[in-house]
Amino acid sequence: MGSGGIANRDTRLGLSGPWGTAFAGVWTLPYTSATSAFDPFYPTTAGYMALMGNGSAPITDNVQDTSSFDRRQVNQIQYWSPKLAGFSARLAYGVNEETVAETGAKPWLASGSLSYEAGPLLITAAHERHDEYQTAHTTDTATKIGAAYTWGPARLAGVFEHLKYGTSSGDLERDAWYVSATYRLGAGTFKAGYSRADDGEGPSDQTVGFFKSGPHTGSEQITVGYEHELVCGFLLMRGPRFRCMPGQCSGACRASGWDADKGIVIESGARLNGRGWASLQ
Repeated sequence: MGSGGIANRDTRLGLSGPWGTAFAGVWTLPYTSATSAFDPFYPTTAGYMALMGNGSAPITDNVQDTSSFDRRQVNQIQYWSPKLAGFSARLAYGVNEETVAETGAKPWLASGSLSYEAGPLLITAAHERHDEYQTAHTTDTATKIGAAYTWGPARLAGVFEHLKYGTSSGDLERDAWYVSATYRLGAGTFKAGYSRADDGEGPSDQTVGFFKSGPHTGSEQITVGYEHELVCGFLLMRGPRFRCMPGQCSGACRASGWDADKGIVIESGARLNGRGWASLQ
């Protein structure tokens, strides 16, 4: 067994019906989920969150990570609307249950997204607000828009984001953008992504997360990759643990002798063909 704990990933308790879904628990925020599928490398270390969102917080509260806008938040409530004429929305509130002793700040957050889907086209906009994250009486905001379009085996996607932090020495702002492309060919998928974060701007003399104000503070990242399915649900790639969940595999794959209904696990760090790739456990 691994060394993880309970509810270290998306975990919730709630209700769902024709009116939508409402729940409380630990969950990825709407701002994060609005465009995460636009990145074919998400959520690996090759993903766009190295620049977009100012880093990633796999699980956090209002005081552990005060810079990232790519986050899974504990102790929150969310509402997801049903899809109406192609539109759907998600809203979240991170409860202000902590108090920072040094400043008296009582941080909280709100996050939301609005998406429109029509056939191969997906357009989304998202906004997130962090109150008193840097210090008392300050506000941090993140706003982004994104779009993706699919033509048969090909898909193009893009995201533009603006971050703004309120610090004790003034505002700190930064623009960033990301584009990706994928193309499926047989059992394989070619994929590429490019992200660019501009120089930080504003009077603030502080570093928030991974950037600060000034010239030559921007950054860029290029990622290319190829993913190949070995058998139903298996992925040949470096990185974290993957699971072929029950029922995901086709009849043709079942005929190959793999019992997909029991679920199959691939664990990174094992070896396949002597090349250090993942193998069956």
